[in-house]
This record gives sequence, structure tokens and C-alpha cells, in this order.
Amino acid sequence: MLPIIPMFVLIIAPHFEMLVNKKGLQRLFIILIAVFSLLFTIIGLAGILDVENVSRLTAKYFVNPWYWMATLGVFGLLLSTFLRKQTIKLYTIFIVGLWLSYDLWTAPMVDKAFSTQPMMYAIAKVIPKGAELGIVGFREKLLLHSQWPSTHFGHHHPKAGQQQAAINWIKQNTNRYLLVSSRYLNDCFKSDLSIEYASFHKAKWLLFDNEKLQSENCIIDDESYAEFSTKIK
Repeated sequence: MLPIIPMFVLIIAPHFEMLVNKKGLQRLFIILIAVFSLLFTIIGLAGILDVENVSRLTAKYFVNPWYWMATLGVFGLLLSTFLRKQTIKLYTIFIVGLWLSYDLWTAPMVDKAFSTQPMMYAIAKVIPKGAELGIVGFREKLLLHSQWPSTHFGHHHPKAGQQQAAINWIKQNTNRYLLVSSRYLNDCFKSDLSIEYASFHKAKWLLFDNEKLQSENCIIDDESYAEFSTKIK
């Protein structure tokens, strides 16, 4: 999608002045900005006023964009009211306001919510420095903030194979921990036995050591499984 946008801009650039002078297109710009702004105002105010269906997203993702959405919505409505006869100026100011406010206000919140850095910092309060970390349901971004030698068991390998490889791996050393994606839980990795850590990611990524495994269901086998390890420099 992203590469298409610059190509689209380059294609219409020579014809932009002709297009924006068309009355129908000018009305379309005004309507789109007004509708977009109205929706943002309504959703933003609903979040600020704790309307359940909207505000529960804050609890789920730890992101609070409601003040930004309400502010941008009111900004767009004011522009649509006072600059409705100056379409190009209206559109330009709105787009500049949208991108500046997103970059300076909302993007830092979104990055913090979806980055694994806060999660890894929270886990560091539980896992000692000299330990090793295994990852079941591997995601590359987890390695960016890992503070321990880390091992994963394949990105596209079968789920059952990754689960068994992780069991074999953690049973070899008592100073090993497993970070398990919630999609990879089984009779060995049970959510109610996992180690608590202070991050909202804990519902999606569960932490285990040898003592937290359902031991009767975590049986080592003699098969050979893929392991991929990284060291901390």
C-alpha cells in the first residue's frame, strides 16, 4: 500500500491544479474532511467520557488517543466551517495538522504500546542476568530488546515441534526461561502457572521456568529439533 501512495502523487501532480479547480472535487474534499473530523470528534469524546465500547480499547492496548482524536476532529470542523470557500487552503492546513499532530502526539504512544521494549524491561526484573531465554512462537522484534542469550525453535516450523523442542531445551538447564506466545500454550505451558511480570503484554506472552511447567505433561523425547541461538555482545 505505502509504495502506491508516492506513485499516485507523482501521477496526479501535473494535473493537480486542474483537478482542484473543479467545483465537484472541491465539494468532495470539504465533505470528506468534515465527515472525517466529525467521526474523530465523536469517537474522541466517547473515549474521554469512558463510553465502554470505546474506552475498553485503552485497557486492552494501553493507548489513550482520545484527546488527540477529539482535538483533531474539532480542528477539522472549525477549518471546514471557516475555510469552506478556500478548498486548497483548507485541505493543506488540515493535512499538515493531521501529520504533525500524529507524529508529535500519537506516534510515541503507539510505538510504546506495540514495542516489545517495555515488556523486555519488565521481564528483566524477573529473569537474572546470567540466564538464557527461549522463545516459542518467535517474533524477530523480541531479539531487539532481549538482554539474555536467546534461542528460538523456528519461525515457520510446526507448532507441536516448536513446543516439544522448547520442552527439551528448558529441561537441560535450570537457569533457562521460556517466553511462550499465547497461541502456543498446551498441557505443558498453562497460563495460570506462568510467572507474573508487570506488562500488558503478559496476556500474549507468558513466561515460564522449570518450576512453572506442568511437569507431568512436559516429557523430554529423543527426537532432534531445530534450534536457533543468538548471543548477547
